[in-house]
Amino acid sequence: MSEVEVLVEGLGCPEGPDLLSDGRLVFVETFRCRVSAWDPDNGLRTYAKVGGAPNACLAGLDGVYVTQHGSSAGGWRSP
Repeated sequence: MSEVEVLVEGLGCPEGPDLLSDGRLVFVETFRCRVSAWDPDNGLRTYAKVGGAPNACLAGLDGVYVTQHGSSAGGWRSP
């Protein structure tokens, strides 16, 4: 049986992960209105504050593309 290693706790509804060309894992945090990045050397960092309710992201050649689904998710509303 494999052991599970927890890398980050307390995320705000993480969704839509992808890898950047430098090896960082990038993903949205819907309830924090941001795109976050994680790597083993620096841990969790804010990549971009996007507002609203980001739902997924995709790394492109010229940056990170983010989908939005307005300003709410279920009963939650963005500030």
